[in-house]
Amino acid sequence: MRSSILLLFIATLFFGNLQAQISQNMTLRGHFDVDTLPSASGTTYNEVWGYTDCDSREYAIMGSARYVHFFDLFDLSNPQEIGAFPGGATTIWRDMKTYKDRAYSVCDQCQEGLMIFDLSQLPGTVTKTNQTTEFFKSAHNIFIDEEAGWLFVAGSNANGNGAIILDLNGDPDNPVVIGTPTLPGGYFHDIYVRNKVGYCSHGNNGYYVYNFADPQNPVLLGTLTDYPQSGYNHSSWLSEDGQYAVMADETFNKGLKMLDVSNLSDIKVTDVFRSKLLAPVDTASIPHNPFIRENYIFISYYHDGVQVFDMSDPHNVQQVAWYDTYPANTNYNGYQGCWGVYAFLPSGTILGSDMSNGLFVLSLDSIALAPIAHPVNPAPEMALTGDTLICEGESVMLSVDPEVTSLEWYLDGELLEWVDPQIKVQDGGWYTATLHNAYCETQADSVQIQVQIPPEAELSYTDTLACQGGFIQLTSNEALDSWQWYLDGAPIENATEPVWLAGISGQYSVTVELGPCSVSSEAVSISIVEAAIPVLTLVNDTLFSSPAAAYQWFLNGTLVEGATDPFFVPEEDGLYTVEITDENGCEALSDPLEVVLINSVSQALPSGWKIYPNPAVDQLTLDLSGAGDGTYVLYDLVGRKVADGKLFGAKTQIAVSGLNTGIYMLEIQSEGMIWREKVIVGE
Repeated sequence: MRSSILLLFIATLFFGNLQAQISQNMTLRGHFDVDTLPSASGTTYNEVWGYTDCDSREYAIMGSARYVHFFDLFDLSNPQEIGAFPGGATTIWRDMKTYKDRAYSVCDQCQEGLMIFDLSQLPGTVTKTNQTTEFFKSAHNIFIDEEAGWLFVAGSNANGNGAIILDLNGDPDNPVVIGTPTLPGGYFHDIYVRNKVGYCSHGNNGYYVYNFADPQNPVLLGTLTDYPQSGYNHSSWLSEDGQYAVMADETFNKGLKMLDVSNLSDIKVTDVFRSKLLAPVDTASIPHNPFIRENYIFISYYHDGVQVFDMSDPHNVQQVAWYDTYPANTNYNGYQGCWGVYAFLPSGTILGSDMSNGLFVLSLDSIALAPIAHPVNPAPEMALTGDTLICEGESVMLSVDPEVTSLEWYLDGELLEWVDPQIKVQDGGWYTATLHNAYCETQADSVQIQVQIPPEAELSYTDTLACQGGFIQLTSNEALDSWQWYLDGAPIENATEPVWLAGISGQYSVTVELGPCSVSSEAVSISIVEAAIPVLTLVNDTLFSSPAAAYQWFLNGTLVEGATDPFFVPEEDGLYTVEITDENGCEALSDPLEVVLINSVSQALPSGWKIYPNPAVDQLTLDLSGAGDGTYVLYDLVGRKVADGKLFGAKTQIAVSGLNTGIYMLEIQSEGMIWREKVIVGE
């Protein structure tokens, strides 16, 4: 077998000198021919088809007398044969079609049945997955209605006067028969199907159109049996808008027919046209297999190669390009030259197969074809909205290509229920997805989500109250990433350590962070209080302090031992102050009050005098044996008179039930003397 480089070199020598004559608006890009392949009745090669994989890489599939060949067209100048699969027979006729990532092949006048090939591993390899004679042994042609997923078999040995219809939707390697109808037109040589409507070429019986919606009971929609230059009705193809069809009669000196099929009950021929490669000397050309892409007809011609016609005006079709794959012919005797053409590669590359000269890879010079959309592998990238490390209870969004036709999400290899291209996740583990675009499949990138358990936001304290100038120590848990203390909901500047000394009243809280987790504590109310400065009042010769919880008197700044009552009787001149402790434990010092003594005051109670009960609840009894006439006065803690009266003999009673509970000072005056005693009212 020759190398591809040698083949291309020979092809260039063989065709180069005739290029000006054998082509117009088409250029040979690559060629494959092996002179050691077997032939049948002088025919080495037959049909050609194309395929585009999910990476947009293009391939050619060509039949030969014994094999089905698969070629990689990555380098158009050097088609690389990936594999050649023998069917078991040597025959003139083979036909191949593709569906999703499978190729199907049949042959005529053989015993091979149906061969099925897996193309999903291209460009590496092609695998034959099945070869079965369950449905037929030989068939002239097949066609696949891709919308329905049905394979139609034409000209089979098992149903010579009708069709065999196989369903590929279940297991594409093991089709199922869904119809074997007999057709009114009898044997049909070829078929084109779209949306279960089949356009059948019934040879000498003409052209028939059927609705195969019920595959066992098709409905005849229209026929064309009497038309100009009729011959052996071989094959046809439908325009993209479904309004027109091109039809080929495989008969010498018969032109191609442009058909108006918009009304199937009244099919009309709008134009008859043909190749004029040898005109005007010889016009008896023979068309074989036509195809339509956009407004162009691509057809394989025996002797005349690949021909391209512009059908923009279906009443006046014009020849616009050609490439003669068999330039040795000078007349239209016999059946030689181009068998098939394939015009549906997305790139616009055109394939031709010549019965003697093999595979031709061609390009159009001045005709630009729009790319054909086809399934491609979804992009594997997985987008993450958020971080891969999240806090427990939080979530992130994962998303993949939204154009996928279906997908499966996995967490640590386990299938999840989600089927949307975007999902919200909050569990830790490895996430991935299998993405589908029709039959194209991609494994998405894997993303690991880690979940951090949030810390406890501890806030402990020694107390909730402190005196002015003091602090309350607030403490949070350590071994965290960060801390931020707040006062009344606002962050405290530079308060970013686990301990904070609170010296201002307000609501304190702390927000702690560990990894992505941020947790705030409950707020605690802290009070920083200031004791009220006591007020001194001098009543007669007694000093009274405003109320407090505790007292300490000072004379000229020196502590007076034992002077801890709310009142104090000065015994010498000087500056008197009192330091009080309030109910919060806070201390305050009064302003000094200067006292100048005039009379002697305050004797100790004489022996035998009693004041009881002390504390008193309802009444206070003064038992003053031997006392003369006199008076009494009861003062509260701020020196206010709350009761007074005269002494009545040995015993005097003072009603105190209406007084507030507390400490009072009782002053007794008799015979020029003053006595004072602290009494308590209340239990």
